[in-house]
Amino acid sequence: MQSSTLIGNPQDLFEAKVSALVAKRALPEVVGYIVKKRGPKKAEQDLRDIGAHIARRMLMVWTPKHFKPFQLVKEAMRDFFGNTKIKGKIIERFKGKTSKIVIRDYDCPLCPERTKEELEITEIHYCVAISGFLEAIFDHLIKNRLVPFSKIRCKTIESVGSGHSHCEHVLEMEYGVR
Repeated sequence: MQSSTLIGNPQDLFEAKVSALVAKRALPEVVGYIVKKRGPKKAEQDLRDIGAHIARRMLMVWTPKHFKPFQLVKEAMRDFFGNTKIKGKIIERFKGKTSKIVIRDYDCPLCPERTKEELEITEIHYCVAISGFLEAIFDHLIKNRLVPFSKIRCKTIESVGSGHSHCEHVLEMEYGVR
């Protein structure tokens, strides 16, 4: 008799973990290739677009339980990347107009592990796709009027793959109805 979990049977889980591992190992090669072919600016946008596309596809089958920004980020990172080492802090808030939250990721699912043999690409942050991913989730919630924001922007400002000690994303939110 085969046991199953909420998201599949053990074989499905094993295959999902293997796929995630392969993606993490392949990403440095992909990033290097895109930067070489398209340059850092276009490569960054390409990676953001890839993250946004994944989020839009994921939202066809997943509905978040949380709608407060930091809680939603934690839920999405846990559910789709298995990442639970996320910390957040409000760094700026203007009464009812805008807010900024810094998200620090100490176990990035996309950045390569730090080893001495690996070359770092400092022109681009490996995990910039997460910014596109998070932005697309919030855009979906804004369009469906599930959050009190009219606009959100997510920027990756540090990443382990680019030589930093942790990955850092900044969410900039404008409140109001679109």
